Amino acid sequence: MGNLYTYSAVTTKIRAMQRYLISENEFRRMALCRNVTEATNFLKKFPPYANLFGDKNPENLHREDLERLLNANQYGDFAKIFRFSNMQQRKCMNLYFLHYEMDFIKGCLRNCMSGKAPESVSPYSLAYFRKHGKLDFKKIAAANSIESLTEALNGTPYGELFRKTLAREHAVLFDYEEQLDLFYFKRLWEEKDRLLSGKERKALTDCFGARLDLLNLQWIYRSIKYYSLPPADIYSLLIPINYRLKPEEIKGLVESENEGEFRNRLDNTWYGKMGRKFFGESPDLEKLYSAIIEKIYSISAREDPYSFATVNTYLHRKEKEIHRIITLIESIRYSLPAADILSEIMEQNTGGLSND
Repeated sequence: MGNLYTYSAVTTKIRAMQRYLISENEFRRMALCRNVTEATNFLKKFPPYANLFGDKNPENLHREDLERLLNANQYGDFAKIFRFSNMQQRKCMNLYFLHYEMDFIKGCLRNCMSGKAPESVSPYSLAYFRKHGKLDFKKIAAANSIESLTEALNGTPYGELFRKTLAREHAVLFDYEEQLDLFYFKRLWEEKDRLLSGKERKALTDCFGARLDLLNLQWIYRSIKYYSLPPADIYSLLIPINYRLKPEEIKGLVESENEGEFRNRLDNTWYGKMGRKFFGESPDLEKLYSAIIEKIYSISAREDPYSFATVNTYLHRKEKEIHRIITLIESIRYSLPAADILSEIMEQNTGGLSND
């Protein structure tokens, strides 16, 4: 793997698809649209979204409907790349699919916790999930309580996670999502070493390792700032994997007595130094996360273009694009000023990954 011959078909397909990613300038133009209809008509100019809405009136679509349509579009890109992949590459893509599977379960979980109607799944998305996953997605989507969702997940690794969490007294949404995240990242970290080697493994390790470290940093920070949790409780929340964060640095961060002490200690880590390099000062953790992740994805695809890093980077960019489209259209729907919309969606792409 990781050579011109093995990845020529996949890389050629991805290059063709990259041409239709929405550029920064195009997002700026879209942010100036006066209403949802104007914004969606602008979006239809891009081939991947030309038939997105069919005969539906975008003005009447709720956010959940918009997310459903755009997620189906994202799955379609995954399916296109999957068709051009060989058997080994498909194993890696099925590992990536865990990310979509996790998001699907989390969406159903939030509906159950909030009392919303069960998740509605488009026929296309359902067919996609059935092809790439082994869960009973229709049954999971129909769950209307934590108990029925746990039952729908019975016989899967998620079922055991949910049963243990359900047995806790006063378990909340965060408890379930935390267990799902722990499972996901542990699985990802183990499987990448089994499926990849050499430069490909390093590229994925850089991407996933940074994400793990930065998620842990966010959890430590929020635990100290918003919840004043004791160190023992914070340690229990962390993903037990560290990449660029040294064990002694994690210990110091977790045992910080306040936000100021946390930030002083963060500044001395690799991530703090990168933050000052990108922004000239110590940024908030959301900006730091975006900047570092975008930079790592960009570098990995550029340095090893004929490898799974190219697939990983494209799917990441597509996911970011979908998120920005949703943010932009919903902001226009609620008549936010164009300057505020631009500020929000530009922050979501910190790190210089414009495809202008």
